[in-house]
Amino acid sequence: MTDRPPYSLPERLYEEANRWAERCDAGERGVTESLEAWLGSDPRHRQAYEESRALLGEARIVPKGLGGFDGNLTKAPFYARQSTHIALGTAAAVFLVGLATVWASGHHLLPQLVTPAEAATYETGIGEIRTFRLADASAITLDTDTHISVSLSGTARDIVIAKGRIRVESGAGSSPYAVSAGRNRATVQGGVFDALLTGAALRIAAPHGAVELNAAEPPTGAPRQIAAGSQIEIGSPASAAAVPGPDLEWVSGMLALNGTRLDQAVEAINRYNRAKIRLGAEDLGSRKLSGAFAVGDPVGFAEAVGKMLDLHVDLSNPAHIVLSKQ
Repeated sequence: MTDRPPYSLPERLYEEANRWAERCDAGERGVTESLEAWLGSDPRHRQAYEESRALLGEARIVPKGLGGFDGNLTKAPFYARQSTHIALGTAAAVFLVGLATVWASGHHLLPQLVTPAEAATYETGIGEIRTFRLADASAITLDTDTHISVSLSGTARDIVIAKGRIRVESGAGSSPYAVSAGRNRATVQGGVFDALLTGAALRIAAPHGAVELNAAEPPTGAPRQIAAGSQIEIGSPASAAAVPGPDLEWVSGMLALNGTRLDQAVEAINRYNRAKIRLGAEDLGSRKLSGAFAVGDPVGFAEAVGKMLDLHVDLSNPAHIVLSKQ
């Protein structure tokens, strides 16, 4: 029997569980009996409620007043939760941000907003996708295995990417972000943009609307405006290229494929999991795949691909899942 990742229930169940938790916390009269009836009506209800409660208990270990956190919680997407790692900088004014986990389905409660910061570092482990909301109304989502530092000072906003990928959602009318990775630096202004460190290269992408590339070091031959669905590599003379389909909606925790090569899909899934999928034959990589898959479920992905492409799925080694010809 193979262990599946937690928090894989339908979104509506987590929403209902959160509402029950809120009613219980508010001391609503008669809620205990009603809750027991709801829990007993479907075994999934108890699972959703226990997971929601576990998260609430974890969130409340943050001391009130630390970094400006006031103890208030707000709803955010309840995607597969894992531990959050926030390393606070040594600057005089350090803040704690609201945490939001982004994964495959559902909603949960998380700390909301805190005070501005001089400097702070954020990271995610393998399999984690997390959103950090800043006090200037912007939000930064970290992809799996990502490490960044953020500095806010007046109108200056700086991000240094040590590894991984981020999505920045700027507040309305906000000043540009200066994004650095290694020797590369870009100043970007716009509603939503991605920044990815791949090897020694820094890529800036506009997943939805166009963004402005105000400056780049080293200079790039790309236009000042990056069109929606396009990306550029800082320092490269090449023109803007299309963002691969799977990279447009990565923040959802789902891998959306539309005629994508199997080897590319496997590479994407493997980034999120310690258990790796490999292809038993090189020519399998060119097969095309369409559909939406939870990035945190390599077994589910392999089984679905096996059925869709008539492949054998070898699960004998939990750490290495093999797809091969029948």
